[in-house]
Amino acid sequence: MKTMLRTTASLLLCACPADARACRVRPGGGTIKEALAMAADCDTVLVHAGTYAEGTITIERPVVLLGKGWPVIDGGGAGEVIVVKASHVTISGLVVRGTAISDLNDNAAIKCISTTDIVITGNRVEGCFFGIYLSSVARAVVSDNRVIGDAATQENRRANGIHLWKCAMWMCCATRRCTTAMASTWSS
Repeated sequence: MKTMLRTTASLLLCACPADARACRVRPGGGTIKEALAMAADCDTVLVHAGTYAEGTITIERPVVLLGKGWPVIDGGGAGEVIVVKASHVTISGLVVRGTAISDLNDNAAIKCISTTDIVITGNRVEGCFFGIYLSSVARAVVSDNRVIGDAATQENRRANGIHLWKCAMWMCCATRRCTTAMASTWSS
């Protein structure tokens, strides 16, 4: 299973050139938004340990967003945290928290909209309305993520841990290290 997952992830990323570079983000040394704005297609944005409160972070080009030392991306309860609008994006190694809870908007820790070739692996999502939300996404891998809801939050104020809407050719792999405290609904 792990070999198949690695192979699939490698195939999804093979569209990136070999000369891609790494942009580093450290607490007090620039923001994730700034690094994403400076990154070229297929670059890696390496986020070092610390807490980053930048509001909604939107990814609009193919990049790898990689955490080192479990950096915390905190949305501060104001809407989405990470929104992916580009194809060929990988998100890994992050702690994502702090979506808004809404009866009108499907706010998510990590939301991908109308994209292809997405890899979301090895992240921790804590206390968010929706955890990982894919809408009209093709060829996605969602694996080895830990989604933890807040048990103190009323059930009607919580949404799905992993939510798929109008998605094609996706792979969701759970391991014994993954737990979901929020209810999960699978739609495709």
